[in-house]
Amino acid sequence: MPWRGAGWGVSTPERRHRASRLAWLGGAVALILGLTLIVCGRSPSQVGPHLAPVAVPDSAAPSDAATVLATGATPGQGSTCADRPGVPVRITVEGARAQNTPVEAHALQDDGTLYVPQDPTVASWLDYAAVGPGAARGSAVLTTHVNYARVLGAFGDLTTYQPGQRISVVLSDGRTLGYHVVPAASMGFPTTATALVVGKTQLDGDPSLRARIFDFTGAWSDGGSPPCGRLVLVTCAGRVVDHNYLDNAFVFALPDG
Repeated sequence: MPWRGAGWGVSTPERRHRASRLAWLGGAVALILGLTLIVCGRSPSQVGPHLAPVAVPDSAAPSDAATVLATGATPGQGSTCADRPGVPVRITVEGARAQNTPVEAHALQDDGTLYVPQDPTVASWLDYAAVGPGAARGSAVLTTHVNYARVLGAFGDLTTYQPGQRISVVLSDGRTLGYHVVPAASMGFPTTATALVVGKTQLDGDPSLRARIFDFTGAWSDGGSPPCGRLVLVTCAGRVVDHNYLDNAFVFALPDG
């Protein structure tokens, strides 16, 4: 079953402490190399357009330390980029299915895949303390099943997100951080859609592409604000063959203010 494996349950403080002791670059590289495509639900229903996957060439601009210009974003809450990474416990996306959605913390599974909670209304955060929401660098990765057992997932409408759409993340320390969706093209990916949709075959066989999507060392900016870490929301997408989705969809979000 896809939800079995290492990482069940909220990560302990000791595991987060061990993660924080990793050498920064060495730890980031180890995660990138181990991170492969996510395991998705089997139900073929989803909300939003079935976007065709894009083939991302090796020559596409890398996102590391990039400065980007997003459209439609309006700064709201105080600065999210305080270099105080935290543990997310709730996420809300304006006008979307994710409304006060619970977030659990999970390590990578033994096979290198992201852990995806069986309950599609619950999100999972890749538990790497140095790149939690609020960090100055890196990608905080959250994922849900697109659906499971005829229940649409919290990110089941991910491909409908639009630039400027607001995201609120509540942390375990009581802070609430504000983000806004940016186009995938502003992150250096060759698509006109807000979401980046990539075939799992390419993701599985292209470590450099995974390194650019799940970038744990880069910093990004829009609207003249200082470069900061970002959110990456992930779920399954595309056509279904033998009850399995062929693609993954990614939406990127940058801090407000």
